Amino acid sequence: MAWYIEEQRKVYLDYNATTPIDEDVKQSIVDAFEIWGNPSSNNELGKKASDVIEDARQKIAKLLHVSDKEIFFTSGGTETNIWVIYNCIEYRKAVWGRDYKPHIIVSAIEHPSILEPLRDLKKKQEIDLTEIGINVATGCIKLDDMENALCDRTCLISVMTANNETGVIQPVAAVVEIARLCLRPLMKKYFDQQNTNEHPKIVYGNFYDFC
Repeated sequence: MAWYIEEQRKVYLDYNATTPIDEDVKQSIVDAFEIWGNPSSNNELGKKASDVIEDARQKIAKLLHVSDKEIFFTSGGTETNIWVIYNCIEYRKAVWGRDYKPHIIVSAIEHPSILEPLRDLKKKQEIDLTEIGINVATGCIKLDDMENALCDRTCLISVMTANNETGVIQPVAAVVEIARLCLRPLMKKYFDQQNTNEHPKIVYGNFYDFC
């Protein structure tokens, strides 16, 4: 039986989490290794590296229909998630005062890099946290529960647009509409879109504060 298994053609079915590197992307990465200057330096090599980064920033901004000033590069998804969380909290405290206790709403199926920091902040009593459950039949968040959880102190709603394990695409437009109707201009909407690059209508939708 072992020989039979070894001779079978392998089929990779986990594209929603990780995909093979496209040959064009691979070549671009190799080319980038040749531009090794420090982009923060004023010398010629540094300026060349800086120009490449800014060119990439402008291309991404054009793709997403946003300003290049809205594009920030991080080391990956985990850093981005934490960066958004703490920036939203600090922003609200800067506006309302250090004694202000922010309230954050997330889905219960967010990535650990979202849930674990938030649960830790809740444990330290630095924030109030509401985790919204999902409809077991659809895998989508319970919108009624989200709407009922909103309060005057809600500073952030965070939802993973497409789940990295189930592939379920959340009703982001409905989440945005709920946020819009609550009339809280300082409340931010964050959609973790790491798994939606093949869904341009979702990625390009200009309805988020962070993505």
